[in-house]
Amino acid sequence: MAQYVKKSYAGPELPPPAECLFQMANGLQHVHRRWIHRDIKPENILITNPPVKLKISDFCSSKSISELGEASLSDIAQNDAEWLAPEILLQIGKNKPYDPISIDSDIFSLGCVFGFFLSRGIHPFGNKNEIRYNIVRGTSNLGN
Repeated sequence: MAQYVKKSYAGPELPPPAECLFQMANGLQHVHRRWIHRDIKPENILITNPPVKLKISDFCSSKSISELGEASLSDIAQNDAEWLAPEILLQIGKNKPYDPISIDSDIFSLGCVFGFFLSRGIHPFGNKNEIRYNIVRGTSNLGN
């Protein structure tokens, strides 16, 4: 049975933190061979066992990467905006066509998941009410 990365994990012992981060990054690198995931968040990092492995899931929002290394921002899920990169947050809600995004947006989201994972459930950009604003401003809880 798979669980996801969250504040309290009750499964078998996880590998050392460096190995967990490596598995997440390696998984995203594999995804980026063909797609931009566009929805990297703790709920989409599954913990499987045995053996304990961290895997990326939920490819419903994924888009194919163009020859330019970009993907469309259209139809992106906005309900989990606290994990989105600033370049996406700045475009949401504007009455103009969205600019394409690159894998950099997924990498930003994975960095937020790394911070969440290493801090055992604290978002690196604050509490739910301030996260979106802090991401756009570049103000984190990590002491910029």
